[in-house]
Amino acid sequence: ETYSARIKARWQPSDSFDAVASFSYDRRNGNGAIHAQLFNPNGSPTGLGFYQTRQSQAREGGGGDDTDGMMGSLRLTYTTGDWTISNTTAYRKTRAYGCTDNDGVPAELLYFCTVSQLSPNPGTADGKKDRTFTNELRVVSEMDGPLNVTAGAFYERNKARFVGRIGGAFFETPAKAYTPTFDNHDNLTAYSAYLEVYYN
Repeated sequence: ETYSARIKARWQPSDSFDAVASFSYDRRNGNGAIHAQLFNPNGSPTGLGFYQTRQSQAREGGGGDDTDGMMGSLRLTYTTGDWTISNTTAYRKTRAYGCTDNDGVPAELLYFCTVSQLSPNPGTADGKKDRTFTNELRVVSEMDGPLNVTAGAFYERNKARFVGRIGGAFFETPAKAYTPTFDNHDNLTAYSAYLEVYYN
C-alpha cells in the first residue's frame, strides 16, 4: 500500500519578487515479503516454484516495510537590476519501521528489525527517524559585461537515530535467545560558502 500527496503554491505580486512554497507527504506500508526459488542440494532448481519466507507481524513492531516521509520548502526570489537574490528553506522528516527475514530459507534463522515502541525492551527507540533542515542564500549577477558572479551560503542541521536488532535461530541457545542490538545516532551541523566568478 503506497500513496503520496503533493501541493505547490506560487505568489508573484510583481516582476521583481517571486515566492514558491511546496509540501509533500509519502506513505508506504507493505509486507515486504521475500520470495525465493526452491533448489535441490546440488544447486539445481526443484521445479516446485517459489516459497515466501516468514515474517512476524508481531515482533519488533510488525513485519515488512512501514515508512513515511514529509518535506516542505519555501523559495523567495528578488530581482533588482542585474542582481537576483534568492533564499531557499527546506525541512524533511522521515520515519521507518520494518522487520524482514534475511536468511532466504523458510525457517527463521536470521532476521533484522527496526526497534519500535512495540518491540520488547525498546527503551526510547521508535523506529528509524531522520530530521533535516537546510537553508541556502544565493546572489547571482546577470550583467551585460564579460564579468558575472555567483555567491552564496548554505546551512544544514540534521539529527537522526536508527535502532536495529538482529535475531533468529542463529542467536539462540538452549539456555537463552540473544538479540544483538545497535543504536546509531547522527548529529550534524554544517556551514558552507561559495563564490564563482565568470568571465566570458
